[in-house]
Amino acid sequence: TSADMDFTRATTATRVNSSGLIEEVPRNLLENSQDFSDSTWSKQTGTVVTPNQAVAPDGTMTADKVVSDGSYGIFESAIYIDGIAARSVYLRSITGTLDVKLKDPNTTVTTKTCSLTTTWQRFELTEDNGDSANVQGIWVDDIPADGIYMWGAQIEKAQVTPYIYTTDRVDIPRIDYTGGGCPHILVEPQRTNLLNDGNAISSVTEVTVTNTTSPEGIANALKLTETTANSQHYANISQATVSSGSVYTMSIFVKKGTQSSVMVYTQSSRMATNITVDLDAGSVAVAGSDIVSGSGTISNYGNGWYRVSWRGTAAASGAMYIYPTVKDLTTYTGSTSEYTEYFGGQVELGSYPTSYIPTSGSTVTRNADVFTRTGIGSLIGTAGVLYLEVASAGSGVQESIALSDGTTDNRVLFYYTSSDIAAQIKIGGTATSFGHSGEVLTNFHKIAIRYQDNALHMFINGSLEKTATGTWTVPAFDRLVFDNGGGTGGSAFYGKIRNLQVYKTALTDDQCEDLTT
Repeated sequence: TSADMDFTRATTATRVNSSGLIEEVPRNLLENSQDFSDSTWSKQTGTVVTPNQAVAPDGTMTADKVVSDGSYGIFESAIYIDGIAARSVYLRSITGTLDVKLKDPNTTVTTKTCSLTTTWQRFELTEDNGDSANVQGIWVDDIPADGIYMWGAQIEKAQVTPYIYTTDRVDIPRIDYTGGGCPHILVEPQRTNLLNDGNAISSVTEVTVTNTTSPEGIANALKLTETTANSQHYANISQATVSSGSVYTMSIFVKKGTQSSVMVYTQSSRMATNITVDLDAGSVAVAGSDIVSGSGTISNYGNGWYRVSWRGTAAASGAMYIYPTVKDLTTYTGSTSEYTEYFGGQVELGSYPTSYIPTSGSTVTRNADVFTRTGIGSLIGTAGVLYLEVASAGSGVQESIALSDGTTDNRVLFYYTSSDIAAQIKIGGTATSFGHSGEVLTNFHKIAIRYQDNALHMFINGSLEKTATGTWTVPAFDRLVFDNGGGTGGSAFYGKIRNLQVYKTALTDDQCEDLTT
């Protein structure tokens, strides 16, 4: 509709789903799940695809006809999944009954015979190809010369879930359930996980490593168990390349095993930092010569998992490692009954942690979430209300959402400063602003900014908090942008959004108070 926001990111990203588990968005890892004529699908000798030849299970004319010679088929490969891969696809015959094969095109552990009829069926194949077979895919083989109809292919981690249509797996906003309760739209800046492999152990010192259930709900977390040696007991997650003088945020998921308190370290020659995690109290303390004082955070991800983060300033340039321990780095006689669990290490350049970015063998960049909507002048009045239920990312710099004419000279602006919830009206380059302090900016607040000729008001959580008057005439605005009004990303908003509405009339005080209560 005309009120829908335009969204771009151009990469995938992760979220916490409604079950409290981390997943990629979308969770269907196929780049193109319905158009089997697309180049992402490899057609073996004699295999031909004709698009949109039958009514699909969802009632649309989007099922493809695929023909071959009875010995070959069609597949999509080069998909990274660590461990269990769940494949599914809707198939039906054109006439009669026949069999085709469903399997993995890379390392087939299991081949499933699919008995097709003229009724749609969803066929599934879930198998664990092991840690050494991370590149996987989906292959429908032995397709006959008479052909079959195909629709809705999917490959995902761990288990088969309801089908999700994909075309390129990018530019999909994230509805995030972190913290439980009502979901929110997650809006984040571009970040790179600098760890080459954030969820793999490169070396160990007197610990054994086994897999256990992670915050993704699958068996890919790292359980560190002590040996009986009189030694340090830790592992090494490598490696991130850091630059001297730059501030980095480290994060990792931790789950209590047998220790109430555990420590995680960074390599001291590049960045001497550590974090102590009290898994009973749910608290952290940070230390080290390169630590940013007071930077430790801890967040409960459910099922006993906590994500902890801390910041440090690199003292030298080069490769840096994270050292998770069973307890700490002191020397002691270990016990094979003592263990701690870890998952998803991350090192990113920036002042706060962002959502988990999986890596496997190289760094990975998640692009910025960008929301805009232009050409909506008919929905924005020259007197109105900008309503938001939002929480700041806690960046400490200005984060903005604006109604504007495409410039920063004419705008109604909501923004966070390092300490305030603020608003501004700027007409012809002349600005009138105010800010409200005393709130925890990373908590959600309901905010209504009412603008009109000669007056600006801000209501927060049911109360009128700020008023400004002057002499101005509000011009026509034609866009809503998540930045300072210019549409180029300046002072962009990053954080969480539960609700955003634009009213083209100036609501009354009572209405604004009710709206924000």
